[in-house]
Amino acid sequence: MGAKEKALELMERDPVLYMDMLGPFHRGMTEIVAQSGEGLLLYNVPGRAYMLAADTRAEAEALCAGVESMAIATAHSREAGEFLRDRYGLPDLQPCTQAAYLVSTPLPLEGEVEILQLGQSYFSVILENYHTFTDAAYVRRRIDAGVMHGAFREGELLGFIGMHDEGSVGMLEVLPPHRRQGAAAALMAFMTNWCLARGWVPFSQIFAGNEASLSLHRRVGWTLSQKSMYWVMPE
Repeated sequence: MGAKEKALELMERDPVLYMDMLGPFHRGMTEIVAQSGEGLLLYNVPGRAYMLAADTRAEAEALCAGVESMAIATAHSREAGEFLRDRYGLPDLQPCTQAAYLVSTPLPLEGEVEILQLGQSYFSVILENYHTFTDAAYVRRRIDAGVMHGAFREGELLGFIGMHDEGSVGMLEVLPPHRRQGAAAALMAFMTNWCLARGWVPFSQIFAGNEASLSLHRRVGWTLSQKSMYWVMPE
């Protein structure tokens, strides 16, 4: 069995938990850095992120032996996440639920909204309302990548959604005056279908405690991981 086949076999043990690795792997976005019988380390090239599948600290250490530095990473066990935090000085260890849409049937777009691609004229409103982080250069790059979309009603922007550079659906925000009116579900359905049209499995991560997002993902038919994965990041 070749390296790619071995990597696929490992990730497919739990495809939802490992979808941040498996999806970009299928899209040709990753490189295999190291692998063993029970573990795998990938590098997501456009996202500049390492992605580690290891159940134990010792396994994580062995897989990362040849990597001198990391700027950001994902881990799929707390032990591996704690190793990355300690080894690479990445203090922000954030547990997440992984979510993926595992069927090929497009979702219906409910509600009287129009979904349109957003250009740089919407940069300021995205930056002001996207609360996960405030990296202006990153927001501009995502707009330039053509992945940011907005929901409109009668020409008024209700909210927006996009895709992160490592391949996950995200950056979903509904503007305060328009919440609880179906815009979030419409944006999620649109982005699900946008990924399906490109032959991709849509996936995302939901930070611990975000019950509204968990509920939204369930409502539109996405599958949630039974175990947590972790983003390991600088502050």
